[in-house]
Amino acid sequence: MKNNCIDLDQLRIFLTMVEEQTVTRAALKLGISSSGVSQAIKALEKDLGRDLFVRETRPLRLTETGRLLAHEGRHLLKEADSIRSRICSENQKFRDLRFGIGESAMATLGPWLLSELQTKFSDITAHTEMTYPLANKVISDELDVALCTEPLYGDERIDRHQVYREKFLLITSKKTPEITSLADLRRLSSSRPFIGYGKDCADKHPINQLLQNMDIPMPRELSVSSSFAIVGLVSLTGGWSILTPTNLWCGKNFINELNIQSLPMEHALSRSMWVIGNSNQTAKIRLVSKCVRTVMQNTIIRELDQTLPGLSKYITIL
Repeated sequence: MKNNCIDLDQLRIFLTMVEEQTVTRAALKLGISSSGVSQAIKALEKDLGRDLFVRETRPLRLTETGRLLAHEGRHLLKEADSIRSRICSENQKFRDLRFGIGESAMATLGPWLLSELQTKFSDITAHTEMTYPLANKVISDELDVALCTEPLYGDERIDRHQVYREKFLLITSKKTPEITSLADLRRLSSSRPFIGYGKDCADKHPINQLLQNMDIPMPRELSVSSSFAIVGLVSLTGGWSILTPTNLWCGKNFINELNIQSLPMEHALSRSMWVIGNSNQTAKIRLVSKCVRTVMQNTIIRELDQTLPGLSKYITIL
């Protein structure tokens, strides 16, 4: 045998020939020419160095080698088809996943996402941390895939899929005057505390940059580490904040005590969520990305609108 291998296409043609008994019927069933069938059989016999059919009789009769190949070949072809099916199936189950997820994402879609992922992976280890440590663990191959706000642009070793984007919103207490202009917001900021994230949070820098661009002073600032705490403190202290819809949802117990509005168009700010991983994890990255989009579309959008009708319009699933 050439290279000790059997050509699976030739084997498939041979087995069809065995079933159909004639070259013409085998060709019709396979959708190829009669000469194509004959050439494939001859090539297979040449590779094996054995005749597969006794050609002096009609209909064609298998030689001893032909009978052995027909018996063993059916098992081989069935296993090859099964392997292909498992690999190509969207419902395939990978053996394991080392998965990282940002703390804010875990607090929102985390339970639903992990439930979806466990139908695709046999063994999942989930690691929750702030964005930048997660990204570093992906780079050092301590994690296969991570869901976070850091796409790691410029690193050719990293594959990245953008899965959804959400706009930042202005959050104020109903105890405070209505905000209709930047002047109103400046007055509020001079008398009420800004409730925001600590310095390790990836959202802090773009929010601070936005406030500087809007010329909004922050003489009083209270930094905390969770979205639930931010929303609760805005409600209870009469402070204010800038949050995305999913982070706002974390404090849904307080949401009826809040005013929620878009930022001025010229100062609009949004945040993207990415599934990232080393380029050798492409299949896992694609599958996790699909699961994130499914959970966002089928669950999170509904949860947001049940909490506050229309809240989901600030999210775009990509």
